[in-house]
Amino acid sequence: MTSNILGATIAIIGTIFASLGNEIISKSQKKIGKEKCAYIFVGNVLFTGILGTSCGIIALAYAPQSVIAPIGGLIILWNILITGNVKRGQIIGCIITIIGIMLVLFCGPQENEIIENKGINVMKNENFKLLTLLYIIIAIIMYIKKGKYESGIIGGVIGGITDVYVKASLQYYLEKEEEDGIKNEIEYMLIIRAITLAIIQLGLINKALLTYPVNIIVPIYTISLMICSTISGGIAFNEFKNVTYIMYIGFFIGIILCTNAVIYLSTFIIIKEEEEEEEEEKKEKNEKKENCHVI
Repeated sequence: MTSNILGATIAIIGTIFASLGNEIISKSQKKIGKEKCAYIFVGNVLFTGILGTSCGIIALAYAPQSVIAPIGGLIILWNILITGNVKRGQIIGCIITIIGIMLVLFCGPQENEIIENKGINVMKNENFKLLTLLYIIIAIIMYIKKGKYESGIIGGVIGGITDVYVKASLQYYLEKEEEDGIKNEIEYMLIIRAITLAIIQLGLINKALLTYPVNIIVPIYTISLMICSTISGGIAFNEFKNVTYIMYIGFFIGIILCTNAVIYLSTFIIIKEEEEEEEEEKKEKNEKKENCHVI
């Protein structure tokens, strides 16, 4: 349990960095030239890419993937708090998110299977192979449609597979004993897959963030990543084998609360953005009218 709390704490710190990065990227859309590039670099590369991702990877070394994944919902909570002017409905959504994460943490898998059970090879897990195939099909369909919602979903789907290979790579790196003389080969294959998938995931989500409103892409991406990563972690590492029925129920309720809270909080962000866009349009119309009167 101590390991879970440590992993969750590191993951929470990572969500704060990611949220700050998203806010900076959002502000970059109103900048131009070198200033825009600077905002994108600081937000995307430094906060989200390096600090946020590093915390996420380290967290996977201490806690099960199915426990770490739902914590990503806190990114929306931090986004709400950063923007300020928190409303009563948003406070309720934040409380629901925290309750959901607490249920996931205390009712989810309590053992870090990936480190304690040496020799697990996710590449031989038939169930995970089928799940990966399903994820790839979904990703292809989302990529073909190329809408703002699809662009957010595809990043989360790929992320669900990426997290598995990242965690599996950590296992083989942390193991001290050689197994059947092929430990190094497996480790390299896992690392290559993890890096390749991470690059694809980062490229897709960055393209979506630069193409569509950040406040729409981030919630969709967060929800899809929470769900896909939780499912893939549970299947790839058999994380739920020691979970009781009561714990299953508590964990399931926690996931539902987290997911619905993210959707609920996201509506406030989207509505606020729409209101700001309407105000800008009104200002532009008023300026045009004033110019016409001057002429």
